[in-house]
This record gives sequence, structure tokens and C-alpha cells, in this order.
Amino acid sequence: MWKLAESLINNSSEAYLIFDDSVQDKGFSKKIERVKRQYSGNAHGLVKGIGIVNLVHAYKDDYYPLDFRIYSPDSDGKTKNDHFRDMLQQAFEEKDIKA
Repeated sequence: MWKLAESLINNSSEAYLIFDDSVQDKGFSKKIERVKRQYSGNAHGLVKGIGIVNLVHAYKDDYYPLDFRIYSPDSDGKTKNDHFRDMLQQAFEEKDIKA
């Protein structure tokens, strides 16, 4: 994802980084192993789905995704905040983001 976004972003200290989480509804799935019941703000309740945490670069009216992680605490033991912290550290240290 970074390779696609790198040439498009305005890497400026005036930009912002936005972290967001979402649930991809998989209500009819029976065999996808990352599917679990979790709260969805869109549905205002519990749904069967895959949790995703996203890092988005925002500058004026331009929004580009920089990174994402699948939220699966049963397999990696990480909270959403752990994923956000990892993505933020990687954005600053490895991608040299100035936002």
C-alpha cells in the first residue's frame, strides 16, 4: 500500500495522520478463520466480521491510506492500540512521514 501512496502524498508537517478501525461484515461466512463477533459502529451492534485498523494520510482534501492491519487478538495477541502504535512508529521511522 505504501508503494502506491508514497508518490501521491504531500509529505508535509501540515498534514495529519488518521487512525481508524472498521469491521468488514462477513455475516454469512462459516469458514473464514479471522471472522469473529465484534462491535460495528456502522451496524450499532455486534456482527460477524473481520476487524481492520487503518492509517490514513490527510492533507487538505487528499486522503491516502498508508497502512492497515487485521485485528485478530486471538492469533497475534495485539490490541488495536498496539497496531496503531506499530503503524505510527513505522510511519515516522521507516517512511519518514512528517505529518
